[in-house]
Amino acid sequence: MLPTNLNRTAYEVLGIPTTATQDDVAKAHRTLMRKFHPDLNPHADQNHAKTINEAFDNLKNAAARDTYNASLRHAPTGNTGDTDAATPGDEQPYIPAGDLFDYADTKNKKRKK
Repeated sequence: MLPTNLNRTAYEVLGIPTTATQDDVAKAHRTLMRKFHPDLNPHADQNHAKTINEAFDNLKNAAARDTYNASLRHAPTGNTGDTDAATPGDEQPYIPAGDLFDYADTKNKKRKK
């Protein structure tokens, strides 16, 4: 079962490496949704399905994925999104791409207060 904390990248949520193809992303999403969708599994936690969908939304096509990867490179946490280098307990916060752009003033490269 997936942990409910948000200390993971979209790649980690879907259980795929950062080098995964778009087909791999879609396959991982479908597999996880079959397991965690409340309509298909009444005992599943709805938050799991929401987290899985949010991760998929960030990686579902090349444009969204490029934006998400760029946000990871500029994340204030220093998260690289590289799931191959991660070790248990060495988790970084899962930050949706849109939240990162709201957090930083990209023109002045200063954090908003």
